[in-house]
Amino acid sequence: MTVYPIYLSALHSYFIELHFGLSRELLGVFIMLLGGSSFTSTAQTQPAEIAKRFEIYHEQIPTEKVYIHTSREVLTLGDTLYLSTYVLNGMDHKPTALSGMLHVDLISPEDKIIHSLRLKIDSLGRSHGAFTLSDSLNAGNYTLRGYTNYQLNYDEDYLFSKDIKLLPRLESQKVTEENTDRIPQVNLKFFPEGGELIAGNTNFIAFKAVDQHGQPIEISGNILDEKGNKITQIATEHDGMGRFMLVAEEGARYSCFFQYAGKEFSQPLPNMLSSGYLLHVHPTKSRVSIEVKPHNASIDQTFLIIQSRGKLLYVMEPKPDASNIQLWLRHTDLPTGIIQLTFFDPQHRAVAERLIFNENPVTRTRLKVSPDKETYRKRSGIDLDLSLSKQNGELPVLASLSTTVIPRNLYLAPEHTIASFLHLNSDLKGYIKNPSYYLNPENPDRVKHMDLLMMTHGWRRFEWEKVINTEGPEIVYPYEKGVRVDGKVTGYINKKKEVTTDLYLSFLENPLIQLQATSQENGMFWFDGLNFTDTVTAYVKTIADKEKRRIEGKVNSNTLIHIDDPYVPPVASGMFKKYTTTETDQWVINRGEKLFDISAAFDEKTIILEEISIEEKIHPENDPFNRPGMMHSMPDNRVVLDSMPFLYPTIFHYLSMIPGVQAIMNQSVTIRGGTPMFLLDGIAINFDQLMNINVRDILFIDVLKGPRAFAYGPRAIGGAIVLFTRRGDEYRNLPDADPEGLAVFPLVGYTAPREFYMPDYSNPTESEKIRPDFRSTLYWNPLLLMNEGLATDHFYTSDETGTFIIYCEGIGMDGEIFSGEAVFEVR
Repeated sequence: MTVYPIYLSALHSYFIELHFGLSRELLGVFIMLLGGSSFTSTAQTQPAEIAKRFEIYHEQIPTEKVYIHTSREVLTLGDTLYLSTYVLNGMDHKPTALSGMLHVDLISPEDKIIHSLRLKIDSLGRSHGAFTLSDSLNAGNYTLRGYTNYQLNYDEDYLFSKDIKLLPRLESQKVTEENTDRIPQVNLKFFPEGGELIAGNTNFIAFKAVDQHGQPIEISGNILDEKGNKITQIATEHDGMGRFMLVAEEGARYSCFFQYAGKEFSQPLPNMLSSGYLLHVHPTKSRVSIEVKPHNASIDQTFLIIQSRGKLLYVMEPKPDASNIQLWLRHTDLPTGIIQLTFFDPQHRAVAERLIFNENPVTRTRLKVSPDKETYRKRSGIDLDLSLSKQNGELPVLASLSTTVIPRNLYLAPEHTIASFLHLNSDLKGYIKNPSYYLNPENPDRVKHMDLLMMTHGWRRFEWEKVINTEGPEIVYPYEKGVRVDGKVTGYINKKKEVTTDLYLSFLENPLIQLQATSQENGMFWFDGLNFTDTVTAYVKTIADKEKRRIEGKVNSNTLIHIDDPYVPPVASGMFKKYTTTETDQWVINRGEKLFDISAAFDEKTIILEEISIEEKIHPENDPFNRPGMMHSMPDNRVVLDSMPFLYPTIFHYLSMIPGVQAIMNQSVTIRGGTPMFLLDGIAINFDQLMNINVRDILFIDVLKGPRAFAYGPRAIGGAIVLFTRRGDEYRNLPDADPEGLAVFPLVGYTAPREFYMPDYSNPTESEKIRPDFRSTLYWNPLLLMNEGLATDHFYTSDETGTFIIYCEGIGMDGEIFSGEAVFEVR
């Protein structure tokens, strides 16, 4: 395992200014507000050292966040899923200054990565792309996942993920819906406020109940003591969560007896402490009150730290001779997002913790979406005005947003919005059902339910023990400034000997480009920041010492270059979600079938048949590629291994060179997003067998796409990859496997962005005039810039009538998040 150092000297002053600037700016306000408690600068307080280490920790260990806005959340197979991505600094939600590449995976219901994108991040932290949802896929609940390489150093709970539902549009694509009759299983957890149950006090306790798949369930029951006396009743309030009060008696033991799905369950409450600290928070409409009360413990030499996303807001100590710490904070005096309260005892140990969620109405950015009319005709233009507003009037000079326009019947209120993900999911561990619910002002109980969420989902991005000891995470995954090559140089004979030497990187497609690097004492080297799309053939060679460099191209003798395996995405481990279809889904399916008929009629695409009749292919006797088991006459692509200057280690290396084929090492192989059929000498094999093939035994590989693949039957609907083995004397032509001082390998670049096509009906083509227009996504703009809070856009309606919805979301360069929507009619 390689551990990479972090070099952040250029960012040091930025983070120092960010942290201390915020604390100083708000410090005076809180001194005036809190007459009964003393707030002081972290440089003057007894816990100053802990506060200092907290800030140093977050200066040296920055975080990134990823958010992806999709054109839709429910699609039919054969459709296109468009993406607009935001990569941000985790502390202030401004564009990232660290990573230059974003990875996006589409994961099947079986937790297999079926397609991946490598997107270039621009200076605004933005990128965009698309997935074509091949007809060869199965219907089901898929997962969209996005992350930077650097994010993999942290818990996978903080990676972006989103559910995408794919519906069939052909009879052969339908899947059996999940059977919901399962043996009930319950996981019930209790969360005393502050973290501990303290005897002899009134304790506020939250709880959460989920089934075996992590989905919230509704329960009700009673809290009993060990003598069977009923203490109180409990019942879930929202999505498996609830709370109750318990006056805990010293030495008593309590359990919860409850019912779910007609069965009885029991669960003991956490053990009590005879001494400790009660941390209680009471949020109201305008402010939040906070109290820390000791029980059989001292309040002297204690303190409370208040921070948000790694920004230290305040450090509070008790007033002399005070028996507790008590304060209230106005919502307008705190940033929007999760606020973490951590209380430290006299030994400076973190012993109580509580999360609250704050919404600051003064800094909230609002987006107004205004089409120029309310009603339009078919194929007519729409002019769109967009404007930002904020109560304090401080609009960002520059902002970026993405826009989707779809029929109202296709629109579902997204489970994730840019606000719900960046303010909730990206900072909390564990599954949150429908997070956008908590930020929608139309939900009257959302504030109460938000506080339940805060009590049942603890902050886990860092641990205070590591902060105090200045122990950052082990950095195994470095920042990717662009396309990256990593490797190691060893001795050619003694492969355990690590070699320090100069290296050059060049490319077969453009040998004039030469980049230089030097391997470290451990032999490790890397090239970063490369900028190209598709796949190229790369060469890395070691350079001889100065005396031998007079001979052009002379390599460093007795060296062996090891190139790290192609990028391997993290293993997918999604949550089970039942696949069912609703009445709305059936409307989407019927619409998808209609679009398929239009595409088949006007795009000359082959209609998939249940049975395919294959005529025998006759190959010329003198064809060197005529092999037994070959059912095709001409492939779409052919790779002859002997034509390569270097024997690559796996089949995946060769497949990744082929246009339209995406090969992820030991994960998946797709052709234009579909899953192909694999054959060895004409005999079908599975993916596991493909992984175990020795490349030395393969002479050439044929790839067939579309109609040509049907030569191998209906199983080849997603294409066919046919491998043919060598014959006796053909082993003599094998290239070297490990040449001295040279490595040749395919290098995968960025995925070229796919532009959204929309006809221009002010000057339509002949094809556009006659082709029916029923776009499943009427309009998609992944990147629209707003200057001084204003922007305009333009698009055309189609042949479809009815109500359409415009949904936009984005972020200012100041880190403020916004979203907005509007509707219009087409008659």
